[in-house]
Amino acid sequence: SSSPRDSPAPSYSSTVSPWAIRAVIPATSSGAVTVLEYDGAGLSLGLLDGSGLTPVSAVTACMEQIEQGWMAQCAWAGENGEHLQISFRDPEQEDNAGTQFLLTFDRAGYALLSAEVSAQGQKVLSAQFSNFTMELKQDDTKDDP
Repeated sequence: SSSPRDSPAPSYSSTVSPWAIRAVIPATSSGAVTVLEYDGAGLSLGLLDGSGLTPVSAVTACMEQIEQGWMAQCAWAGENGEHLQISFRDPEQEDNAGTQFLLTFDRAGYALLSAEVSAQGQKVLSAQFSNFTMELKQDDTKDDP
């Protein structure tokens, strides 16, 4: 019988706008082929974990963690506690197992400053953000009863 590893890996192509991303640093390049494209140049990247997460989709995955992720740990960080660090992971997984996200926010305005993605306890991606803003949706402006 064939396993998913015997099947050819899918190929993805995405375009990333640098509006809020200062740096995306992949630490792995195995698995399916992903192409990060900007201004006519492309860079082939691999999967970050076994679930299909890529450097390009990791930015969206970080935003999903903010909205609906399971918060495993939350603490003030930095020399004067000027940052809020929140660790997200699957509640069914132990610490350092599966895929985990460590997001760092500015304490004063809660802007996202950085994100780290770890798979099986090893950092596979680090991203730095600048000029990050969050906007309320129309239905977010009122209190729920």
